[in-house]
Amino acid sequence: YNGQDIYVALQHTSTDKFMLFVDDIEILGAITSSSVIENEEISLFPNPTNGIITITNISNSNIEVTDLSGKVLLTNFVSSNSTTIDLSDYNKGTYIVRIINEESVVVKKLIVN
Repeated sequence: YNGQDIYVALQHTSTDKFMLFVDDIEILGAITSSSVIENEEISLFPNPTNGIITITNISNSNIEVTDLSGKVLLTNFVSSNSTTIDLSDYNKGTYIVRIINEESVVVKKLIVN
């Protein structure tokens, strides 16, 4: 799909319901496949965690934590090389951590147990 327009459609099919409610859909900007990378230099640990995580090698980056539905739970700008984030108040489950800087978007999966 590189260089092509992508369209998102929602379709509802059901045999016993005739309504579909959709709310709070937000698509922000475009992230190219070449900019989403798995960067081995950036470390996120421990993973799985019981709440407290450390992320290293991230100077001048925005940190964004979302649940699997895409709801942004936490955003933070980090100018130093590392940061500690407390997620112990959040439910157990799987979260997505995005480290965003001028050059790339690094996506990490995080399990809170």
